Amino acid sequence: MTKTILLATIISVTLLTITKRSNAQKGFYAGVQGAPLLSIKFNGSDVDNAGMDYKAKTSYAYGISAGYNFTKHLGIGTEVMYYQEKQRYLDHSVDYTEKLKYIKVPVLFTYNTNPASRIMFIAKAGPQVGILMSSTISKASNPAMNGNNRDLYKKLSLGAMLGTGARIRLTDHIYADAGLRFDGSITNLESKNYTGYQSGRGKTHAINAGAEVGIKYFLN
Repeated sequence: MTKTILLATIISVTLLTITKRSNAQKGFYAGVQGAPLLSIKFNGSDVDNAGMDYKAKTSYAYGISAGYNFTKHLGIGTEVMYYQEKQRYLDHSVDYTEKLKYIKVPVLFTYNTNPASRIMFIAKAGPQVGILMSSTISKASNPAMNGNNRDLYKKLSLGAMLGTGARIRLTDHIYADAGLRFDGSITNLESKNYTGYQSGRGKTHAINAGAEVGIKYFLN
């Protein structure tokens, strides 16, 4: 009888532990994340211009996230990310660096594999809006070019974001994320209202790629 009670107790505790772990990903969460980035901004007209060349430069992004997992595997979330994107140009022998600062807010559909596992696969993807905070030129071989060029770009842009990687359970509520992050613009970044904008000029798009790390806290 004692052995039966002991066995039943062990089984009950085991089942409760498994249930608790399997539900650990369900509910609300909040987190922080950051990523070093490689940024590239390109325009078809510039590519065809024999006197124009540009190089991607290292940039970065960081911010906060929040969301809700309505099942053990699926959820929806958002982020508020601060981006600093840089690019170096060589325009007909004039060398300069352009730096753009954005606040980007994606709406993400999220997925994770078995939450009972200590390590799980995660993925997120969705549309994104970018809010331009500033744009400046620096280190120009012609010093007259240095300064604010924010009017060249639209204040709002639409794009998409994709992320994938691994999630490690540190405690029942705290998880560490590590993986790859990609985002890019879909709409034209440049404003056609800018003085000097060339008729027939191609659209300007940007792509960012980096290694992201973060911490998530699940409330349930």
